[in-house]
Amino acid sequence: MMVSLNDFKNIALIKINYRCNQDCIFCHEDLINLYDFIELRIIENYWDAFDDYKIDTVLLSGGEPLYDFNSFLKIVSYFKKRGLKIILITNGTLLNYNRIAQINKMIDLVYLSIHSFNPRLDYKLTSKNFLKTKLINLELLLKLEVPVILRRLVFKDNYSTIDNEISYIFNKYKGIEHFWFELGILENKGKKLRANYKYMFLNNYEILKIINSLFFKFPNVKILIDNIPKELLSEKYQQFIDPISEKFRLRVELNNVGEYVLERVKV
Repeated sequence: MMVSLNDFKNIALIKINYRCNQDCIFCHEDLINLYDFIELRIIENYWDAFDDYKIDTVLLSGGEPLYDFNSFLKIVSYFKKRGLKIILITNGTLLNYNRIAQINKMIDLVYLSIHSFNPRLDYKLTSKNFLKTKLINLELLLKLEVPVILRRLVFKDNYSTIDNEISYIFNKYKGIEHFWFELGILENKGKKLRANYKYMFLNNYEILKIINSLFFKFPNVKILIDNIPKELLSEKYQQFIDPISEKFRLRVELNNVGEYVLERVKV
């Protein structure tokens, strides 16, 4: 079955845990590694809000949602039985062939985060040597026909190589229907990031330069953009705005004492 990103109408972003097997220097999660998986009894409290916002899709985020695979499967099964579409955002390091085969019929879309194709830079950014694993699992996802958005954050340490990486990506995966590339601009949020990595943010001139370069050099490929400052959103870029993030109706997550938080994030 063909998948369109417009199939996902009203989306709730749910942080199902705060644990992660990487320690990315750009991560904005202030509570990382503090909490286990959200319990199903807590999710039961969301349903009135889901009905109010007409939620038809959940985007499962973390931490790393696959940190405890069995707990992840229980949560996915829970939402699937209630007829919701499921999007997974993952760093891809905890996947393998068997796990992909298990979730293949349950997950409607995978966001796979790879922020550099250079092993040394990837290690610098994530504190782990997982790039090879990520690329192998990207191949497996596409081989098993799982729809994938390859997400790439852009900031001072990795924006100079973006043109070469996009050339590589779209030469390698040319003709694959269920594959998109997303360019996300690093957001200024989270105590960890604000305290130590202010130098990493791009200014508006640099952001515009990157966007104009991409769409001039790659006019016929499926590039999405996200987190672009509103003052830079000219009419010509509207067709490239990420339809997934634009359709968030609700953010659901745990606060620092394990209580659930419902936050309306899009009108």
